[in-house]
Amino acid sequence: MSGMDGGSVTAFLVLVSFWLALAAGLAAAIASLLGFLGKEKTLKKFSLASLSGMWILQVLLAGAVGTRWLEVGHQPWQTLYEVLLLVSAFLVFSYLLVRFALREFRSTRISAAIFDFFTALTAATTALLLFIGMGKDDSASVLPPALKSYWMAPHVVAYTFAYATLAIACVAVVTWWVVSFLQKARGGRISEETARWLGDFDRFAYAIVAVGFPFLTAALLMGSLWGQGAWGSYWGWDSKEVAALISWIIYVIYLHLRLVARWRGGKLYSVLFIGALSIAVCFLLFSYLPASFSSLHKYAG
Repeated sequence: MSGMDGGSVTAFLVLVSFWLALAAGLAAAIASLLGFLGKEKTLKKFSLASLSGMWILQVLLAGAVGTRWLEVGHQPWQTLYEVLLLVSAFLVFSYLLVRFALREFRSTRISAAIFDFFTALTAATTALLLFIGMGKDDSASVLPPALKSYWMAPHVVAYTFAYATLAIACVAVVTWWVVSFLQKARGGRISEETARWLGDFDRFAYAIVAVGFPFLTAALLMGSLWGQGAWGSYWGWDSKEVAALISWIIYVIYLHLRLVARWRGGKLYSVLFIGALSIAVCFLLFSYLPASFSSLHKYAG
Protein backbone atom coordinates (compact mmCIF):
# COMPACT_ATOMS: atom_id res chain seq x y z
CA MET A 1 0.00 0.00 0.00
CA SER A 2 1.16 3.55 -0.59
CA GLY A 3 0.21 7.06 0.47
CA MET A 4 -2.17 7.20 3.47
CA ASP A 5 -2.18 3.46 4.13
CA GLY A 6 -3.27 1.75 7.38
CA GLY A 7 0.01 2.36 9.16
CA SER A 8 0.23 6.07 8.28
CA VAL A 9 -3.43 6.61 9.25
CA THR A 10 -2.78 5.01 12.65
CA ALA A 11 0.36 7.08 13.17
CA PHE A 12 -1.52 10.26 12.19
CA LEU A 13 -4.39 9.49 14.59
CA VAL A 14 -1.92 8.78 17.40
CA LEU A 15 -0.12 12.07 16.77
CA VAL A 16 -3.37 14.05 16.73
CA SER A 17 -4.52 12.22 19.86
CA PHE A 18 -1.30 13.15 21.66
CA TRP A 19 -1.75 16.87 20.98
CA LEU A 20 -5.46 16.72 21.76
CA ALA A 21 -4.72 15.04 25.11
CA LEU A 22 -2.32 17.88 25.94
CA ALA A 23 -4.91 20.49 24.90
CA ALA A 24 -7.69 18.82 26.91
CA GLY A 25 -5.40 18.56 29.92
CA LEU A 26 -4.46 22.24 29.65
CA ALA A 27 -8.12 23.29 29.39
CA ALA A 28 -8.96 21.14 32.45
CA ALA A 29 -6.05 22.62 34.43
CA ILE A 30 -7.22 26.16 33.61
CA ALA A 31 -10.80 25.20 34.58
CA SER A 32 -9.54 23.83 37.88
CA LEU A 33 -7.60 27.01 38.65
CA LEU A 34 -10.59 29.19 37.76
CA GLY A 35 -12.78 27.05 39.99
CA PHE A 36 -10.55 27.60 42.99
CA LEU A 37 -10.47 31.33 42.21
CA GLY A 38 -14.25 31.48 42.12
CA LYS A 39 -14.54 32.34 38.41
CA GLU A 40 -17.51 30.04 37.90
CA LYS A 41 -18.76 31.35 34.54
CA THR A 42 -15.37 31.14 32.82
CA LEU A 43 -14.70 27.83 34.57
CA LYS A 44 -17.66 26.18 32.83
CA LYS A 45 -16.36 27.13 29.38
CA PHE A 46 -12.93 25.55 29.95
CA SER A 47 -14.44 22.55 31.73
CA LEU A 48 -16.77 21.93 28.79
CA ALA A 49 -13.85 22.33 26.37
CA SER A 50 -11.81 19.72 28.26
CA LEU A 51 -14.73 17.29 28.40
CA SER A 52 -15.39 17.74 24.68
CA GLY A 53 -11.70 17.13 24.04
CA MET A 54 -11.78 13.89 26.02
CA TRP A 55 -14.81 12.64 24.07
CA ILE A 56 -13.13 13.46 20.74
CA LEU A 57 -9.94 11.85 22.05
CA GLN A 58 -11.89 8.66 22.78
CA VAL A 59 -13.20 8.56 19.20
CA LEU A 60 -9.73 9.19 17.74
CA LEU A 61 -8.09 6.50 19.86
CA ALA A 62 -10.82 3.99 19.05
CA GLY A 63 -10.26 4.82 15.38
CA ALA A 64 -6.50 4.36 15.78
CA VAL A 65 -7.02 0.93 17.34
CA GLY A 66 -9.35 0.03 14.46
CA THR A 67 -6.96 1.16 11.72
CA ARG A 68 -4.11 -0.68 13.41
CA TRP A 69 -6.25 -3.83 13.46
CA LEU A 70 -6.81 -3.47 9.70
CA GLU A 71 -3.11 -2.84 9.14
CA VAL A 72 -1.76 -5.91 10.92
CA GLY A 73 -4.68 -8.23 10.12
CA HIS A 74 -5.16 -9.43 13.70
CA GLN A 75 -5.99 -8.08 17.14
CA PRO A 76 -3.60 -5.15 17.77
CA TRP A 77 -1.99 -6.08 21.06
CA GLN A 78 1.17 -8.01 20.31
CA THR A 79 3.75 -5.20 20.28
CA LEU A 80 4.33 -2.60 22.96
CA TYR A 81 3.34 0.09 20.45
CA GLU A 82 -0.06 -1.57 20.03
CA VAL A 83 -0.59 -2.23 23.72
CA LEU A 84 0.23 1.37 24.69
CA LEU A 85 -2.31 2.54 22.13
CA LEU A 86 -4.93 0.15 23.48
CA VAL A 87 -4.33 1.16 27.10
CA SER A 88 -4.54 4.86 26.15
CA ALA A 89 -7.95 4.24 24.57
CA PHE A 90 -9.19 2.34 27.62
CA LEU A 91 -7.77 4.98 29.97
CA VAL A 92 -9.91 7.67 28.38
CA PHE A 93 -12.90 5.31 28.30
CA SER A 94 -12.46 4.53 32.02
CA TYR A 95 -12.22 8.24 32.82
CA LEU A 96 -15.47 8.98 30.96
CA LEU A 97 -17.15 6.06 32.72
CA VAL A 98 -15.98 7.27 36.14
CA ARG A 99 -17.02 10.84 35.34
CA PHE A 100 -20.56 9.69 34.50
CA ALA A 101 -20.96 7.11 37.27
CA LEU A 102 -19.55 9.33 40.04
CA ARG A 103 -20.98 12.67 38.93
CA GLU A 104 -22.25 13.26 42.49
CA PHE A 105 -18.65 14.07 43.44
CA ARG A 106 -18.62 17.18 41.23
CA SER A 107 -21.88 18.80 42.33
CA THR A 108 -20.34 21.96 43.82
CA ARG A 109 -17.92 24.54 42.45
CA ILE A 110 -14.97 23.33 44.50
CA SER A 111 -15.63 19.64 43.85
CA ALA A 112 -15.96 20.42 40.12
CA ALA A 113 -12.62 22.27 40.24
CA ILE A 114 -10.99 19.28 41.94
CA PHE A 115 -12.51 16.97 39.35
CA ASP A 116 -11.13 19.19 36.57
CA PHE A 117 -7.69 18.78 38.11
CA PHE A 118 -8.31 15.02 38.07
CA THR A 119 -9.22 15.37 34.37
CA ALA A 120 -5.98 17.24 33.69
CA LEU A 121 -3.91 14.47 35.31
CA THR A 122 -5.78 11.81 33.32
CA ALA A 123 -5.20 13.66 30.05
CA ALA A 124 -1.52 14.13 30.90
CA THR A 125 -1.16 10.41 31.66
CA THR A 126 -2.80 9.56 28.32
CA ALA A 127 -0.45 11.95 26.51
CA LEU A 128 2.55 10.34 28.26
CA LEU A 129 1.50 6.83 27.18
CA LEU A 130 1.01 8.01 23.60
CA PHE A 131 4.38 9.79 23.66
CA ILE A 132 6.12 6.62 24.83
CA GLY A 133 4.26 4.63 22.18
CA MET A 134 5.33 6.99 19.40
CA GLY A 135 8.93 6.16 20.26
CA LYS A 136 8.37 2.43 19.80
CA ASP A 137 8.73 0.37 16.64
CA ASP A 138 5.36 0.38 14.86
CA SER A 139 6.23 -2.41 12.42
CA ALA A 140 3.59 -5.10 12.02
CA SER A 141 4.44 -8.44 13.62
CA VAL A 142 3.16 -11.90 12.75
CA LEU A 143 0.91 -13.35 15.45
CA PRO A 144 2.52 -16.55 16.84
CA PRO A 145 0.36 -19.67 17.40
CA ALA A 146 0.34 -19.20 21.20
CA LEU A 147 -1.48 -15.86 20.81
CA LYS A 148 -4.26 -17.29 18.64
CA SER A 149 -6.06 -18.83 21.61
CA TYR A 150 -9.71 -17.89 22.09
CA TRP A 151 -8.75 -16.90 25.66
CA MET A 152 -6.36 -14.27 24.35
CA ALA A 153 -8.92 -11.59 23.41
CA PRO A 154 -10.94 -11.59 26.68
CA HIS A 155 -7.71 -11.88 28.69
CA VAL A 156 -6.16 -8.81 27.05
CA VAL A 157 -9.37 -6.74 27.08
CA ALA A 158 -10.00 -7.53 30.77
CA TYR A 159 -6.42 -6.68 31.75
CA THR A 160 -6.41 -3.49 29.68
CA PHE A 161 -9.66 -2.24 31.19
CA ALA A 162 -8.48 -3.21 34.71
CA TYR A 163 -5.13 -1.46 34.29
CA ALA A 164 -6.78 1.65 32.88
CA THR A 165 -9.40 1.80 35.64
CA LEU A 166 -6.85 1.24 38.41
CA ALA A 167 -4.65 3.91 36.82
CA ILE A 168 -7.63 6.26 37.16
CA ALA A 169 -7.76 5.31 40.86
CA CYS A 170 -4.08 6.24 41.16
CA VAL A 171 -4.71 9.59 39.46
CA ALA A 172 -7.50 10.16 41.98
CA VAL A 173 -5.08 9.42 44.84
CA VAL A 174 -2.58 11.96 43.47
CA THR A 175 -5.42 14.49 43.31
CA TRP A 176 -6.26 13.76 46.96
CA TRP A 177 -2.61 14.21 47.94
CA VAL A 178 -2.39 17.57 46.16
CA VAL A 179 -5.60 18.87 47.77
CA SER A 180 -4.48 17.59 51.19
CA PHE A 181 -1.08 19.28 50.75
CA LEU A 182 -2.76 22.58 49.89
CA GLN A 183 -4.94 22.17 52.99
CA LYS A 184 -1.88 21.75 55.22
CA ALA A 185 -0.06 24.60 53.46
CA ARG A 186 -2.94 26.89 54.38
CA GLY A 187 -2.82 25.81 58.01
CA GLY A 188 -5.92 23.67 57.68
CA ARG A 189 -8.03 26.63 56.54
CA ILE A 190 -10.13 25.25 53.68
CA SER A 191 -13.70 25.67 52.57
CA GLU A 192 -16.46 23.44 53.83
CA GLU A 193 -16.89 22.09 50.28
CA THR A 194 -13.23 21.04 50.08
CA ALA A 195 -13.38 19.40 53.51
CA ARG A 196 -16.48 17.49 52.43
CA TRP A 197 -14.73 16.29 49.25
CA LEU A 198 -11.72 15.08 51.22
CA GLY A 199 -14.06 13.24 53.58
CA ASP A 200 -15.95 11.61 50.72
CA PHE A 201 -12.84 10.62 48.80
CA ASP A 202 -12.70 7.16 50.35
CA ARG A 203 -16.02 6.25 48.70
CA PHE A 204 -14.80 7.77 45.42
CA ALA A 205 -11.57 5.73 45.32
CA TYR A 206 -13.25 2.53 46.49
CA ALA A 207 -15.94 2.81 43.81
CA ILE A 208 -13.24 2.96 41.10
CA VAL A 209 -11.36 -0.04 42.51
CA ALA A 210 -14.63 -1.96 42.87
CA VAL A 211 -15.00 -1.70 39.08
CA GLY A 212 -11.39 -2.47 38.14
CA PHE A 213 -10.52 -5.27 40.56
CA PRO A 214 -13.02 -7.88 39.25
CA PHE A 215 -11.60 -7.38 35.76
CA LEU A 216 -8.06 -7.74 37.16
CA THR A 217 -9.08 -11.02 38.80
CA ALA A 218 -10.86 -12.31 35.69
CA ALA A 219 -7.85 -11.44 33.51
CA LEU A 220 -5.52 -13.35 35.83
CA LEU A 221 -7.76 -16.43 35.70
CA MET A 222 -8.22 -16.26 31.93
CA GLY A 223 -4.45 -15.91 31.54
CA SER A 224 -4.08 -19.17 33.43
CA LEU A 225 -6.55 -20.88 31.10
CA TRP A 226 -4.78 -19.41 28.10
CA GLY A 227 -1.45 -20.72 29.44
CA GLN A 228 -2.85 -24.22 29.77
CA GLY A 229 -3.94 -24.24 26.14
CA ALA A 230 -0.80 -22.57 24.79
CA TRP A 231 1.97 -24.13 26.88
CA GLY A 232 0.31 -27.02 28.72
CA SER A 233 0.47 -25.41 32.17
CA TYR A 234 -1.97 -23.25 34.14
CA TRP A 235 0.87 -21.51 35.95
CA GLY A 236 4.54 -21.58 35.05
CA TRP A 237 5.96 -19.04 37.53
CA ASP A 238 7.11 -16.97 34.57
CA SER A 239 8.53 -13.65 35.78
CA LYS A 240 5.68 -11.64 34.29
CA GLU A 241 3.10 -14.01 35.75
CA VAL A 242 4.64 -13.42 39.16
CA ALA A 243 4.65 -9.63 38.60
CA ALA A 244 0.95 -9.74 37.65
CA LEU A 245 0.18 -11.85 40.72
CA ILE A 246 1.99 -9.37 42.98
CA SER A 247 -0.13 -6.54 41.54
CA TRP A 248 -3.30 -8.51 42.23
CA ILE A 249 -2.19 -9.26 45.82
CA ILE A 250 -1.58 -5.56 46.51
CA TYR A 251 -5.18 -4.73 45.59
CA VAL A 252 -6.39 -7.63 47.74
CA ILE A 253 -4.45 -6.04 50.61
CA TYR A 254 -6.14 -2.69 49.88
CA LEU A 255 -9.60 -4.28 49.98
CA HIS A 256 -8.76 -6.16 53.20
CA LEU A 257 -7.44 -3.02 54.90
CA ARG A 258 -10.50 -1.02 53.89
CA LEU A 259 -13.26 -3.58 54.42
CA VAL A 260 -11.89 -5.61 57.34
CA ALA A 261 -9.32 -3.44 59.14
CA ARG A 262 -11.37 -0.28 58.40
CA TRP A 263 -8.36 1.76 57.35
CA ARG A 264 -9.03 5.24 55.97
CA GLY A 265 -6.91 8.18 54.85
CA GLY A 266 -3.42 8.60 53.45
CA LYS A 267 -1.99 5.23 54.51
CA LEU A 268 -4.78 3.36 52.73
CA TYR A 269 -4.44 5.49 49.60
CA SER A 270 -0.69 4.80 49.58
CA VAL A 271 -1.54 1.13 49.01
CA LEU A 272 -3.44 2.14 45.86
CA PHE A 273 -0.43 4.13 44.69
CA ILE A 274 1.89 1.17 45.32
CA GLY A 275 -0.54 -1.03 43.40
CA ALA A 276 -0.36 1.34 40.44
CA LEU A 277 3.45 1.30 40.60
CA SER A 278 3.41 -2.50 40.55
CA ILE A 279 1.19 -2.41 37.46
CA ALA A 280 3.56 0.08 35.82
CA VAL A 281 6.47 -2.29 36.48
CA CYS A 282 4.52 -5.28 35.16
CA PHE A 283 3.16 -3.47 32.13
CA LEU A 284 5.80 -0.93 31.07
CA LEU A 285 9.11 -1.44 32.89
CA PHE A 286 9.10 -5.24 32.75
CA SER A 287 10.39 -5.29 29.16
CA TYR A 288 13.57 -3.50 30.30
CA LEU A 289 14.33 -5.88 33.18
CA PRO A 290 16.75 -8.82 32.79
CA ALA A 291 13.99 -11.23 33.85
CA SER A 292 11.98 -10.34 30.75
CA PHE A 293 14.52 -11.81 28.34
CA SER A 294 13.43 -15.37 29.11
CA SER A 295 9.74 -14.53 29.61
CA LEU A 296 7.05 -15.96 27.35
CA HIS A 297 5.09 -12.73 27.86
CA LYS A 298 7.56 -10.18 26.53
CA TYR A 299 6.02 -7.77 24.01
CA ALA A 300 7.34 -7.83 20.48
CA GLY A 301 8.94 -4.58 19.34
